[in-house]
Amino acid sequence: MISIADPNDDRALLTTAELRAAAGLSTSDSSQDATLVPLGAYVSALITKACKVTAAGAIEPTLRLETVTETFLFKSLQKSLVLARRPVVEIISVTQTESLLGPTEYALDAASGVLYRAAFTHYFYTLPNGPWGWWPIGNTIVEYSAGYDDVPADLKYAAIKFVKAELVTGSRDPLLKRIRIEGVSDREYWVSDKQVTSVVPGEVMDILIRGGYVNMVVA
Repeated sequence: MISIADPNDDRALLTTAELRAAAGLSTSDSSQDATLVPLGAYVSALITKACKVTAAGAIEPTLRLETVTETFLFKSLQKSLVLARRPVVEIISVTQTESLLGPTEYALDAASGVLYRAAFTHYFYTLPNGPWGWWPIGNTIVEYSAGYDDVPADLKYAAIKFVKAELVTGSRDPLLKRIRIEGVSDREYWVSDKQVTSVVPGEVMDILIRGGYVNMVVA
């Protein structure tokens, strides 16, 4: 279970100037902002959901930097904690059964968002980077910051590709397809909703997957 006391107000992956440029406008041309700004918010939201970012109740998820409080309730010993939000920027505090742990009592694998407990008494197991303890039965609360303060270039590029695709196809029904064979035929046909698996373009998903932005193991 996660909670966010102070949600990030800036959830956009692209600035207004970048949205204008994606639309082929001057970065100072505000004539289409009434369309581009909500389109940018729409694209950011769909990319975030495609990346399987965990939501905190009614608060919309975001790939941007936020401080998260995550509570784990274990009914058996656990080798590790898998944090719901990634990338993890900083572990602020770890509280185990109402006892605040020191920074030497746990270790973070920032790339995977996995938190290990330092070995204690005889309860430990060995990984290539050393012996680690077990997270005990009961509550463990982790406060940490995760997400992007500065949006990475490939994530921005994915958002730009999505915006451009929406600007091209936004005026037509996505279920209406066309087959054109030059000099032979030109016909349109409808596809069912079941054939449309995602509104995120395939090339955008490829960028997100290659960049490691899609959470393959949802906590």
